[in-house]
Amino acid sequence: MRPLILAVLLVSLSLAPAQASLDIGPDTSGLSIGNSPVWSGVRLNFADYGIERIRGLNFTVWRANGDGPAEGTIDGVGLGIWGPKAERLRGLHVGIAEVVGGDEVTGVGVSLIGVGAGTTSLFGGEEFGYGRLRGIHVGGIGLAAASDISGLAIGGLGMGAGQSIRGIAVGGLGMGVGEDLTGIAVGGIGMGVGEDLTGIAVGGLGA
Repeated sequence: MRPLILAVLLVSLSLAPAQASLDIGPDTSGLSIGNSPVWSGVRLNFADYGIERIRGLNFTVWRANGDGPAEGTIDGVGLGIWGPKAERLRGLHVGIAEVVGGDEVTGVGVSLIGVGAGTTSLFGGEEFGYGRLRGIHVGGIGLAAASDISGLAIGGLGMGAGQSIRGIAVGGLGMGVGEDLTGIAVGGIGMGVGEDLTGIAVGGLGA
C-alpha cells in the first residue's frame, strides 16, 4: 500500500497545473493517475476535486473537496485512505474515516468511523435536508442519513435517519428515526421513532 500511495502522490505533484492527470488508454478509459473528471477503468488520485463521472475502480488517498460539497458520481468500486466522497456513490465504497454521498450512497458502504448521506463531511460539514442510504452500510462509530435509509444499516455507537427507515437498523448504543420505521430496529441502550413503527423494536433500557 505504501508504494502505491507514494507513486500516486509523486505523479500528482509532478503534473503541471493545466494537466489534470496522466491518462493511459483511448479517450477517457483505461488507467488514469491524477484528477481526471471523467473516467472509465482504473483511476488513482491523491484527492478528488471537481469530478463529474467515474466508472470502474477509483482509489484516493485524501478527502475530496475538503469540507466543500460532494460532486459528481462514482459507479463501481471506491476505495480511499480517508474515504470516497461524491454526490452519488453507487457500488462498493470503503474508507477509513468516512464514506459520504451528498445525495445518495447505494450498494455497500463501509467505514471504520462513519457512513453518511446528505452532508459535505461527517466531521463538521454542511448538512442538507436530503440524502439517502440504500443497501448495506456499516459505520464503525456511526451512520446517518438526512432523509431515508433502506436495507441493512449498522452504526457501532449510533445511527439515525431524518425521515424514514425500511429494513434492519442497529445502533450499538442507540438509534433514532425522525418519521417512520418499518422493519427491525435495535438500540443497545435505547431507540426512538418520531411517528409510526411497524415491526420489531428493541432498546436495552427503552424504546
